[in-house]
Amino acid sequence: MKRKSIAFLVLAAVIGLMSSTSFAQVDYALGKSYTSNPPITPTSSWWLGEDPPWVKFTDGISAWAWGAVTGWQGSDAVGMTTITIDLGSVKTDIAKVQVDQFVSTSSAVYASDSARCLGSTDGTNFTVWGDMTTTGTSSDTETMWYWVYETASYKTAQYMMVEMDYASSVGGHKLLSEIWVFSPGATSVKDWSLYR
Repeated sequence: MKRKSIAFLVLAAVIGLMSSTSFAQVDYALGKSYTSNPPITPTSSWWLGEDPPWVKFTDGISAWAWGAVTGWQGSDAVGMTTITIDLGSVKTDIAKVQVDQFVSTSSAVYASDSARCLGSTDGTNFTVWGDMTTTGTSSDTETMWYWVYETASYKTAQYMMVEMDYASSVGGHKLLSEIWVFSPGATSVKDWSLYR
């Protein structure tokens, strides 16, 4: 009986180790550099500026707090903005992409109207993967909006692009906290919080 108990504990430990190992690199974007258009430039507002190596969106920190976000303001916040992340190498099993967008209408920080994902293996030729859906609604004015793209068939890319459109003529700010690019394993927004 004692041997069976020990064998069970060893098996459980091995399974636990395998599980933790398989999820260790689940966020392919973690710590990776990126470019944006329009560029994010330093301003007098420290939470809008960002210094190289350009990892604010990929530092693994997502929070509805000024210190955890950066982005665009004024005319740069209006219309289409793009972020392109270099994942470092071609990934063949991209299953989900999530963008955490900071929204605070009382501070003129507005949600995007739409978002979509594109992927590329060479950084030049991008293929549209599809539109992203969001958990946010018009009544969610002081919270985080989570934009999500999920695919039933895994995607291949080294360069991951997110386009976010804000069609209003009103300026203000468009601020993001984090962009995640996941391999299989996370099944919902709540599950993804485990990797933060």
